[in-house]
Amino acid sequence: MDFDEIYKNRVGKHLTIRLALALKSGEITEQELPIIARFILDHIDNILNHEQLIQFLTNLSQKWPIFNHILTIEKGEEILNKEGYAINQIQQLLKQKRYNEAITIAKNIMEKGDLNGPNSD
Repeated sequence: MDFDEIYKNRVGKHLTIRLALALKSGEITEQELPIIARFILDHIDNILNHEQLIQFLTNLSQKWPIFNHILTIEKGEEILNKEGYAINQIQQLLKQKRYNEAITIAKNIMEKGDLNGPNSD
């Protein structure tokens, strides 16, 4: 999925729901609620891409572990996006009969989990 305002708003909605559930279950106090909400609001609007979102969620989860699950989901989304990109790249190389480059990318994925291709260094 492409990263855009709709995607960012969806993540914001998930954070809001998690915050409400944490308050209801007693994982956070009423005094913590506005502090956490302010932190989210102060940072989420500045996020421009999925990498920045992951960094934000990492920081958020370090401060308040109640958000670890959302971070895990978004990291998985990032991996799926990279895999999809790598697969498309391999398909294009195969269409261009650039077999060695396609094989190199596939090997990198299988051996190292490197989804960036042969020129990622």
